Amino acid sequence: MLMKLEGRVIESLKNLQFLVELEDKRQVRCYTSGKMRLNRIKVLVGDQVVIELDNSISIQNNVGRIIIRK
Repeated sequence: MLMKLEGRVIESLKNLQFLVELEDKRQVRCYTSGKMRLNRIKVLVGDQVVIELDNSISIQNNVGRIIIRK
């Protein structure tokens, strides 16, 4: 089951990954979704984003996917 959460990009990492701080102050490492890459949507530090987390896998590894940039 996927959870959608909102957060803010606080750091840009290598390989198109980002460090996102969620509303509950957790930090999650995220990558951009395929549609965002296809449409060349840029994500910058300070942007508000919506991410998807998989309950079973991603919470343990703290890895999410950025699906929307606001």
